[in-house]
Amino acid sequence: MKRILFYISGHGYGHATRSIEVAKALLERQPDLEIVFETDAAPWLFPLNLQRGYQLISRQTDIGVVQRDSYSADKLATLQAFAEFYRSLNQRLPEELELVRKNRIQLIIGDIPPLAFWVAEEAGLPSLAITNFSWDWIYSPYAGEFPEYRWIIDVIRQAYGSCDLLLELPFAGDLSAFPRRKPIPVIARHARRSPEEIRSVLGIAPHIPFVLVALRQADLERVNLSPLKALREFRFLFFAPVPQSDNFISVAPDAFVFPDLLRAADVVVSKPGYGIVSECLANRTPMLFAPRKDFAEYGVLERHLLETRTGYRLESEKFFAGEWHNGLQALLTAKISWPNIATNGAEVAAGEIQKMLQKI
Repeated sequence: MKRILFYISGHGYGHATRSIEVAKALLERQPDLEIVFETDAAPWLFPLNLQRGYQLISRQTDIGVVQRDSYSADKLATLQAFAEFYRSLNQRLPEELELVRKNRIQLIIGDIPPLAFWVAEEAGLPSLAITNFSWDWIYSPYAGEFPEYRWIIDVIRQAYGSCDLLLELPFAGDLSAFPRRKPIPVIARHARRSPEEIRSVLGIAPHIPFVLVALRQADLERVNLSPLKALREFRFLFFAPVPQSDNFISVAPDAFVFPDLLRAADVVVSKPGYGIVSECLANRTPMLFAPRKDFAEYGVLERHLLETRTGYRLESEKFFAGEWHNGLQALLTAKISWPNIATNGAEVAAGEIQKMLQKI
């Protein structure tokens, strides 16, 4: 029986959801596989998307980006937090090595905490990474503003440099820290339930435009919802409590598997991150979005959305003022020719991981 330790960044949902898809594909190929996830991502994501074959350890594995909301980063606080995390590594590593020993781990995978590769190197185990960006790339502009933290970039690149293989996703940034890279297709979840079934459950008639508002509560609190109440011809679904309105629906984040809602929606409103952009591509739902500062990945994803005409960018002032009508109408009436991009990356990644396991 093979055993894998999978370290996942808790920043956003995308790292966790794509890692779960890879685990699901692995377990289909190798049902006796045992996977230990270590992450501080939302715990409810795992039982909602993966029904068997794993153990979840809820613990912070990296810093991600310190944010007031999804649209602005606290660059100095991020660097300070990473420095503190790194300084505690001497205390953390023995705990991780004991976890490896106790669970008889044979392969370590990271998406994309440097911790995964520090642990693998100390334990003498093979390691594999899956990502479209790395934290040295994200933090480099921050360290440019605060050069006393430039050393952080070096220690992250050293960690990534020990990785045996990176499975490089599309929409990639600078991944030069990884010496061995192999491109794979997009990893994305696909809807399992039909749009008709989801609309029926939600009470949304087929002819009514359905807008999925995939914003976290901190982001939603910045949006003036009053103009949306006036758009009586639309139905807006939120994942947070909102004021009462006949055209508003509010559900818990774990009430549905997200791709089922995404496929049923006519438009999704969100911040562009790899997870949501890849799932829009897989489920063919266009996105209304606002610019995102201080996160290098944004430029790559924005370019894809605008060049393929699968997204509509509203300037921040209009976005947070709730002036969405023109953008929504533009997406509803657009003749979108969806790009022919493969979205079976989970299956391809599972095959590559299986090859590594066979060599152990």
